[in-house]
Formats: sequence, structure tokens, C-alpha cells
Amino acid sequence: MIGMPLHPIFVHLPISLALIAPFFTLGLILWIVRDSDRPRSWLIIIAGHFLLTIFIYAAMALGEADQTSAAFPGALKKTAENHADFAQIFFLLSIAGIPLSLLGYKKRSGILQIRYLIVFYQILLLAACVRTAHLGGIILHGGGWEKSTKNAPGRPPGPSRYGKIPGSHR
Repeated sequence: MIGMPLHPIFVHLPISLALIAPFFTLGLILWIVRDSDRPRSWLIIIAGHFLLTIFIYAAMALGEADQTSAAFPGALKKTAENHADFAQIFFLLSIAGIPLSLLGYKKRSGILQIRYLIVFYQILLLAACVRTAHLGGIILHGGGWEKSTKNAPGRPPGPSRYGKIPGSHR
């Protein structure tokens, strides 16, 4: 381990993908509608769902590895459990998005409606992502990780892992 948890660093990949997915998909739908010779462009959406699922899985694996090295104090323990539960929901929703995005690939009647349904599904996915990230932020900024590893072996003693941050009151 490099002296700090990897989960808070890596987790920003699925958050950013989930954040841009509905906007990118909507833009791609409008772009494909303008010229029907662009049906293979939809492969970008399918690949995006695969990447999102892989990144969520990796973030969850890193989160479990980091959590085993941290004992969360009191109220943050329940927050950490809720965070893990919402991460699983986020992961399962991303898995379900793969076959849904595959439905939007082949040209058939009602394809435009299926593609717009995928945009709404991605907004649902984003809601699960935001809740998961919010709970993770409470853990991180509530001092859960820092307090639980304050005197961990291999960590220099002191009030903060990174030293005094300019402009902070810690």
C-alpha cells in the first residue's frame, strides 16, 4: 500500500462516466438521427457501459480492501455499510445497462424510443452513483478514514496524513 487508500482516488472514474453518460448518449442519439449512416456509433455507448461496470467493480474491490484496514468509529460504521450497499446497487444497475444498451444497437422499429429509454436509465444509474458518492464523501470528510488510521502502523503520527493544508482549520 502506498500509505493512503486507493479507493477514494479510483472511484472518480465511474463517477465521471456515470455523470457524462446521459448527456453523451443524448448527443449521440441526436447525431445518429441526423444521418442514418452512423449506426455503428452506438458501439461507443455499449463500450461505455462495459467500462462503467469494470470501473465500479474495481472501485468496490479497492473499497473492500481499504475497509479491512480501517475500523470506522461509531456512526460512520453505519454510513460505511450504507455506502457499500448503494455501491452494490450501482454495480447491479450498471450490469443491467449492458443488455439494455445492446438493444439500442440493431436498427429496428422503435429503436429511437429504446435509445431514449436508455438515457432515462442512465439518469437512474446516475442517481445511484450520486447517493453512493455522497455517502463516500461523508465517510471521507467526516474523518472516518483519517480517524480510523490515525495511529496505524507505517503511518507517521500527527493530526493529518498530509500535514497542514493551507487555509484549513485542522
